[in-house]
Amino acid sequence: MSSDAVLVHYLGRQGECDEWVSLSDGRLQMSAPEMEDDEADEEACEVCGSTQGGEDLLLCDSPGCDAALHLNCLREPLDCVPEGEWFCERCVERLTVGGEVAEARALL
Repeated sequence: MSSDAVLVHYLGRQGECDEWVSLSDGRLQMSAPEMEDDEADEEACEVCGSTQGGEDLLLCDSPGCDAALHLNCLREPLDCVPEGEWFCERCVERLTVGGEVAEARALL
């Protein structure tokens, strides 16, 4: 096995098998997942990881926090986007007890 090989797992009608395949033999192509231009700039929900449903995605208004969560991914889901500022659960806890965003992330 060379250092430029990857382990490929096959699952098919004949059963399962694993094979080390060299990247230099031309059987495999390395590619990054394709992403649409507008998707690259979108925030992803911290809970589900999806960039879909941007109109239902809340962005934390706390300075230094980049949390994004869907309305239905919150511990206590919301029916609509709240008016005014919205703070993620981490920042609400941080503001309640004091401290920095980095400290709040470390605790959760």
